[in-house]
Amino acid sequence: MSLINVSLTSNNITPPISNLDDINNTLFYCDLSGSGLSNDVFSLKLNPSNNNNLSNSSVLKINVLFRNNGLNPTINTLIMNNITTSLFINNMDTSISQMTNQEFIITYSAGTYTSISTIRKYD
Repeated sequence: MSLINVSLTSNNITPPISNLDDINNTLFYCDLSGSGLSNDVFSLKLNPSNNNNLSNSSVLKINVLFRNNGLNPTINTLIMNNITTSLFINNMDTSISQMTNQEFIITYSAGTYTSISTIRKYD
């Protein structure tokens, strides 16, 4: 699993990527401590520079790990290639902890992205 540190811009997580297939099994790390952000709802934007889609019928697994500042961070919007993707969130843990890991399993078939997301919190 590769690790990419991501800086936040207005609650948008927008990692620099060139190809969607290249980020399979990637962990995006966002350190919110000392950020001064007060909104705990985020968008994950995966817009590759070459504007490609995933290979048809492929599956992409990525994780976003937050080090938080007392917030209860969640990603409720997933945008792939500038298209808002259906996002199903399960196992929502509402306790406030030091670390939040949100995992995305993204599928692409017949021109449509679908994602299931699981949220886990750790002290």
